[in-house]
Amino acid sequence: MSESRMEFRLKNTPNDCIQSVKFGPSSSQFLLVASWDKSVRLFDVVNNNMRLQYQHSGPVLDCCFQASNVVRWIAIGREHYL
Repeated sequence: MSESRMEFRLKNTPNDCIQSVKFGPSSSQFLLVASWDKSVRLFDVVNNNMRLQYQHSGPVLDCCFQASNVVRWIAIGREHYL
């Protein structure tokens, strides 16, 4: 039996260490990435593009999706802002 593996190389990835990676709650199309480069990025994995980027004033330690059919996310950085 052969092993099947899917691999993606995203464009516009963070410039520093990635701290958190989360797939969307309803599908694996969306990927949320928090990084020490002070950014949170939302990627569309299917179309291999960055849908949005939010810049914090400090490193972003974690991120998550709100459980819903609408793409909503929350991130927290070292400066304690949501």
